[in-house]
Amino acid sequence: RLLFAPLPTGTGWYNNSAARVLRDRCQLFVVGRWQALFNAVPEAPAIINDNPAPPPTGQDAIPQFDLGLRNIRAGRLSAAYRTLISNGAASYGADTLDKLDALTFIPMADDPSALSEAERTAFNAFRLGDLCDEEDYLITQDTLAKLIETLPSGISPGPTGLRNEHLKEAACTGLGAQAVEGIIQLLARGELGAPTNCGADYSTDSPLENPHLLDGSRLAALKKKPANAKLAAADAAAGRASDAHVPVRPLGMGGAERRLAGRALLTESKHSIVKLFLKHNQFAMAPDGATSVTRAISLAHSLHPNHVLFTNDSASAFQKKSRPAIERRLLRHFPRMVPFYKVYYNDPSNLYYGLEYKLSSSTGAIQGCPLGSFLYCLADLDILEILQAEFPDCLIMAYVDDIYILGPPASAAAAFARLKVLKENRGEACNVEKCKAFSFVAASLAHPAVQAVDPAVKRHSDGVTVLGIPHGSDLFIQRELSAIVDKTKLGLEELRKLAWYHREDSMQCALLLLRYCAVPRFSHVLRALPPNIVATAAFAHHDAIMNCLSDLLGPDDPLFCRDETLAPTRDAAHQT
Repeated sequence: RLLFAPLPTGTGWYNNSAARVLRDRCQLFVVGRWQALFNAVPEAPAIINDNPAPPPTGQDAIPQFDLGLRNIRAGRLSAAYRTLISNGAASYGADTLDKLDALTFIPMADDPSALSEAERTAFNAFRLGDLCDEEDYLITQDTLAKLIETLPSGISPGPTGLRNEHLKEAACTGLGAQAVEGIIQLLARGELGAPTNCGADYSTDSPLENPHLLDGSRLAALKKKPANAKLAAADAAAGRASDAHVPVRPLGMGGAERRLAGRALLTESKHSIVKLFLKHNQFAMAPDGATSVTRAISLAHSLHPNHVLFTNDSASAFQKKSRPAIERRLLRHFPRMVPFYKVYYNDPSNLYYGLEYKLSSSTGAIQGCPLGSFLYCLADLDILEILQAEFPDCLIMAYVDDIYILGPPASAAAAFARLKVLKENRGEACNVEKCKAFSFVAASLAHPAVQAVDPAVKRHSDGVTVLGIPHGSDLFIQRELSAIVDKTKLGLEELRKLAWYHREDSMQCALLLLRYCAVPRFSHVLRALPPNIVATAAFAHHDAIMNCLSDLLGPDDPLFCRDETLAPTRDAAHQT
């Protein structure tokens, strides 16, 4: 508002004198001289509107825009942008409940990962020592203070109703900070949480009922892409607003105290976690792990173009993961996390959907839990360990539930088949319709071992995407990059609509999302691909951003003309 406040010249902001004033303001802004900037801007007369436009209601109100604006006001720009470009939340009701219920699974009767009697006894009996001094704390005061300071506002609460704002407000005073630290330390040690783990009697003979508020979660349902695109398109063409063909992704929201304690435990153990995961080529928690996976696969495949790359996709991966497999690894590698895990996963926990419905979770990790990805990856180390031992001539890399196998045709095909069997034996399943095989050499794809793989696995001779980055022929990469730019343009269209939405701050919010969300949307591609390949798409992304900025600032804005004027010079410099 200070940068674009009315200029003293009274003319357009793009003339020479006004441009100088604007440059001076920008200079003060860049160097952080806020007071000087404030003093340099003349006080604008207040605009009195006797007939303010009423807020949009009914058909004029757009829930996605309203939710996005609330997130922006709370400082959650990324969440706001995801809200605008996502498929949205599934409609609340019994139909969505049935879809969510189908994603909650019962444990396998004959789980190959089941703990032995001795392991189960050791796991159930594990306790931390008495809390005598600071050395017994699982979380340091510095770690907790930094995490509390960075807690985002506007996050939905869990079943307890406690929000991040409550924790931050309490921690503003010395006594309050001690209280928050005490609660989080007790949660991390498993001494505060599910009543069954804290000595309360909730047996069948007891009149009490375990409400599972502390260890439960509020459940949300996010729309995924329609499972049957043709039926969904037919419904849309006929004007039938139906979610019948739209699958959902469950998202559990635990209490703020649970999220904070879980994040703190992960922060304290991150070095050990990354070290263990990288030993098995699991890059989920490694710094810039996704880029490391894409670069490694690209380099290895360029050195061995006759090798075959298999990509794997697991169906309901988080919900089906064996909890005994998690518990064995947790007790072996991170025993200090066992008490916290037992509070939230030892007993079936309640998943509250709205105010009317309640589900129970007995398997896997809950998506939305701060330990969810960590626990999933921890249990998956067994599979990676087996594959790497049995197929030493293959490069096997993973990023959370995405596993990539690159190797000679026969070995890669055998490794993929073995992965499929290992998943099925543990009650999981490979989503073969989304699995792919790719090689630069057509003869490799025609190899009998590759052809013998499940026919539902698609064979590609042009390329595949690895963690969102195209990998393959130059033509395939250019086509996929163009698709990424087109997807960005769809997001920019939403920003244009948001800018003219009937809210006082909608234009400012649209500019913030453009600068801090839409512009960096292409950054991961720039880091992963060579400049000569990504240049064309990068310039197209730049032009789309500049066009959107011009539209947001106004039709008479000269930025678009300036960009078009500089384009020949820019292209000539690039060619040079």
